Amino acid sequence: MKVFVTAQLPKDVYKNFPLRWKVFMYPNFRSMTMEELFEIAYDDYNILICTYKDKLQSKFLNQALPQLKAIGTLSVGTDHIDVDFCKQNQIQVYNASKHLLCDAVADYSLALLLLAVRRLDLDMNIKSSDVTWHYLYNCKGYTLSSLQVGIVGLGKIGQAIAKRSIAFGSQVNYFSRVREIEIEQRMGLNYQPFSTLLSQSDVIIVSCSLNKQTYQLFNDSSFALMKRNAIFINVSRGGVCDHLALSKALDSQHLKYAFLDVTDPEPLPIHHPLNNNKNCFIFPHIATNVIDSRADIANNIITKLEANFSV
Repeated sequence: MKVFVTAQLPKDVYKNFPLRWKVFMYPNFRSMTMEELFEIAYDDYNILICTYKDKLQSKFLNQALPQLKAIGTLSVGTDHIDVDFCKQNQIQVYNASKHLLCDAVADYSLALLLLAVRRLDLDMNIKSSDVTWHYLYNCKGYTLSSLQVGIVGLGKIGQAIAKRSIAFGSQVNYFSRVREIEIEQRMGLNYQPFSTLLSQSDVIIVSCSLNKQTYQLFNDSSFALMKRNAIFINVSRGGVCDHLALSKALDSQHLKYAFLDVTDPEPLPIHHPLNNNKNCFIFPHIATNVIDSRADIANNIITKLEANFSV
């Protein structure tokens, strides 16, 4: 098998590729450009291991035929791949098992939640000589136990976020396309219709997948329904949010803060209004960027591919 990997992997992963495979890796510490992707389409690779940043649409995939037999993506989501084209042309698509990402994304979500609620970033550079340490100095924020946390999407990651939020004493509400009665009863969650969830929650954390139903789910109408001074956190996909609508909601001070791990596109254009909004904090899609999680994902994909392509 001739294999191309579009990203640098953790060093310990390299030894897990089957010895009989000829593995080529993109040498740079950045995403591949479309021009670079099209160059490898002509190089007769049988397997392509990609990231969510690689847009593998029909035009590219058609160039890689007939040699391309499988794609392994180092992500749970496959919205960056033309899966229908792959099915029609017998290209197998393998994604990462969801449980490998849950802890990393849930930990990160709670980190953003704590940062947002307490605005800890404002205190990081304070020195003892800079302030008067009086009783109400820099008094701000709330305890998590006093807040209602709303989660959109109750998959494995949503459940892990809920579990951590409950541990802090928050009331956790959720909305999911399919109501999960057994899970909500077991965990003590409160199901609410989408509009109710928006109006009742102090914090909204988005962890749903991106599809036709969730594309720009958060728009002018949905932001208007949210509680005044609510906090919006997105750790799913940038496409679930209309970023111009979010910018307007922040500018009008209807929303207090937005913490985004994802945008659409990534990164946002330099002059996009969210880049200059003091109440919007944008992170470079790093929810799963921990060493053990990245290694587990890569090994998971290698195992799946090897099981189906053993020669």
